[in-house]
Amino acid sequence: ALSIDTSVFDGVHGNALDEGAIFVTNWLTSGTISNSEILGGANENIRVTNNQGTLNRLTISNSIIRDNSTGTNGNHGLRFATNLASNTGAGVAMNLTVTGSTFRNHRANHIDTAATGQSTMDLNLTSNTFVRNIASTLVLSDSRVARLRRPTREVATRLETIARMARTPMNSMSVKP
Repeated sequence: ALSIDTSVFDGVHGNALDEGAIFVTNWLTSGTISNSEILGGANENIRVTNNQGTLNRLTISNSIIRDNSTGTNGNHGLRFATNLASNTGAGVAMNLTVTGSTFRNHRANHIDTAATGQSTMDLNLTSNTFVRNIASTLVLSDSRVARLRRPTREVATRLETIARMARTPMNSMSVKP
């Protein structure tokens, strides 16, 4: 387990693709990022990419994730993904909870998820603030449209409300039956 608490990652973190403030490959068991501020990633501010095992839960709480590069390499505030070929990765799981945190000023999406191959993913987002200064920034994106389940009517209504509040189209998060 890895825990980051009461920390500030400030400055310029890299100058190219695949460089940023916090990049972890195969973060397994569990972890926390709490009461911290993370900014200045050349690509993403936080990237967690797994191709094996289980990340039972990464919990990000009471943190500020903001201001990655505005240059051509700037991308997401948080990239949370598996990296698997089709028909591989059975048993690979990643779970994420983000609560009471602020995402601000990312060149692409605030949170981008991708459950590739046969992996699974569970996402819980509660009481967060999303602020954008770039017109194309989306609150939540599933770049692979992998294993998201059809939301209940109540969840769909909340997603539509979030989309209206963020002034983004509802296609910012695709859901497959």
